[in-house]
Amino acid sequence: GERDALADELAMAVTMQQKLTADLQSLPHLQREVVNLRRQQELTLELLGAREEELDDTQLTCEEMRLIFRSEMDRLMEFVPGSNRWQAPKLPLPPSQRTDQDKE
Repeated sequence: GERDALADELAMAVTMQQKLTADLQSLPHLQREVVNLRRQQELTLELLGAREEELDDTQLTCEEMRLIFRSEMDRLMEFVPGSNRWQAPKLPLPPSQRTDQDKE
């Protein structure tokens, strides 16, 4: 009865103690792993930040180039007589493609 119950309780306590001892022994390894994972996370975040900066710089460069191109196109359109800057100018056809009406 009572003796068996105490023996069972003692066996459970010994089993629990063995499990806790094993867990305690693996703790330093787990702590090192956590430190390594934190380092990797920090490096990954730094790389991500650097890539975001590069992307922002590239987007700004593209926008600047677009504005320069647009400005240059507007400037060139000023030299085309009767041009509407939103409409491509009608250029004369090469002589080989002209019809009789175009020649007049």
